[in-house]
Amino acid sequence: MNATPRFGLRVLLFVLSVLLGAAIAARAEVGYVGSWGTQGSAAGQFWNPTGIAVDGAGRVYVADTRNNRIQVFDRDGNFITRWGSLGARTGLLDTPIGIAWRGHLYVADYGNNRVQEFDASGRIVRSWGKLGTGIGQFNGPVGVGLSPSGEIYVADDGNHRVQKFDAAGRFILQWGGYGSGVGQFLTVAGIAVGTDGTVYVSDYSRNRVQRFAPDGRYLGGWGATGAAASQFDGLAGIAVDDRSSVYCADSGNNRVQVFDAGARLGAMWGTLGAGPGQFHGPTGVAVDTDGSIFVTDAFNSRVQRFAVTTRTESLTWTRVKLLWR
Repeated sequence: MNATPRFGLRVLLFVLSVLLGAAIAARAEVGYVGSWGTQGSAAGQFWNPTGIAVDGAGRVYVADTRNNRIQVFDRDGNFITRWGSLGARTGLLDTPIGIAWRGHLYVADYGNNRVQEFDASGRIVRSWGKLGTGIGQFNGPVGVGLSPSGEIYVADDGNHRVQKFDAAGRFILQWGGYGSGVGQFLTVAGIAVGTDGTVYVSDYSRNRVQRFAPDGRYLGGWGATGAAASQFDGLAGIAVDDRSSVYCADSGNNRVQVFDAGARLGAMWGTLGAGPGQFHGPTGVAVDTDGSIFVTDAFNSRVQRFAVTTRTESLTWTRVKLLWR
């Protein structure tokens, strides 16, 4: 009884595919665009780069960690400027690790146990924090995440917690604690904030991502130790794009993994090596407004740039039959 309508729809789909050259399948792939950097201390060289941030206007900021400085490039890797040197005075740096951009550059100044805020030219705007366990104090800050409304979240590694501040650096709240339970951390590492205010925190040793509401309430998480897809080995920096896709620098597995808001794996690339698209200790990841993905490749002393491309497949009679089934 239903055979005629079903056959008619099959024919209609096939005719449309022939007449319109329809493409019905689209698959996103990550392609290598380029890289820059070699080991050293000259302009454009790196010594264990970690944190990375983009400002949407074509500038890429890199935490050149062992050189105790910030370097700035355009999207193609052309050097623009640099600032910072080893020291404890305001504006100087001691092992800068995580960085984030929203109007200004915020730097987790690990060795000085503080957060420093700079303008695009490297002029210091403000600095706060000192060694300790109290509110507003740090024991090895490693990551900074910025909310759309201006709050600043800091991954306070040695204190196994996240601290939240307002735009002026005033303490708001904290959460965390040492452990493997819900909302706890072994080695808190990267931190990023989505457009909806959700806070994503990576745990380097526990190899998982945890999601939190702006008030610190636990919302869920994923990940385990291993080399299979959706597992991690030394989960370092993370980033979130405007579509709530979460990019994870899977350092020990020398790859990047990307998940959607439901924690489903969407892309994965990278192997151990020094060639294009290979990594030796990826530590930081940032996503630009043009879709570019920048990754700090720490032990290769470089930054690599990738782009998401979409490949379409034309509708054929074989595919029509498969789809119809």
